[in-house]
Amino acid sequence: MEQGKLEKVIFLNNLEKMNFQHFLVIFDEIQECPKALSSLKYFNEEMPELALCCAGSLLGVKLSSESFPVGKVNLLHLYPMTFEEFLQALGKDQLVESLKSLNIPEIAHDMLWEYLMEYLITGGLPQVVKEYIPLLKRVLPIYRVLLIG
Repeated sequence: MEQGKLEKVIFLNNLEKMNFQHFLVIFDEIQECPKALSSLKYFNEEMPELALCCAGSLLGVKLSSESFPVGKVNLLHLYPMTFEEFLQALGKDQLVESLKSLNIPEIAHDMLWEYLMEYLITGGLPQVVKEYIPLLKRVLPIYRVLLIG
């Protein structure tokens, strides 16, 4: 982003009166706009009170040849949930404890296999798991009726 453009946006939108300490600006898929990434240095120097969050699914791959604001950016690598975290999200803490045991009871083993299939279906992706839990609660009774008869 060119240095003067941000000031124009702020002025035109009457944002100069706002207290930026209470704001969070999110740039999603920032790798699609390399100039936005290079503007992070400007934000850091000119508006340090403004909190910024940038996300990019292929950030390292797409921007390997672009300039990067070294020393101005903290990188966090996010990963899918572990199987244990998935079980905890489902409220299956007892199964988590069974999983940690060296001697897993057969009933727990069977349940863990079922939940492992569900974990693999969701990919452990937090948003998918979040949407999956209410769906599971609605579908499971129907599934049991059809399975048991």
